[in-house]
Amino acid sequence: MSWRLLFVFVVVLLGASAAAGVGLGNWLVDQAPTISAEARTNTTRPPEIILDAAGRPLAAIPPTAVARWFSGPAPRRNPAFVGSSGRIPV
Repeated sequence: MSWRLLFVFVVVLLGASAAAGVGLGNWLVDQAPTISAEARTNTTRPPEIILDAAGRPLAAIPPTAVARWFSGPAPRRNPAFVGSSGRIPV
């Protein structure tokens, strides 16, 4: 087989898979269950307050150093503020 015929075959397969993917996606959207308007906004019940072991409302946990490590590098200190001892003041 020549490389040109293989290239045409791959391009035809890519087009067929794209068309099949679009058709399958449209079918999945058509088969999706519908949601009633009452299910979207339930204003009849107040939100439940989650309590901790002491009976106080549970608060969110503040971000830690590990969470900051995943979100990017820590801000660098300006070396112009280095004290006379050579250490960066905190």
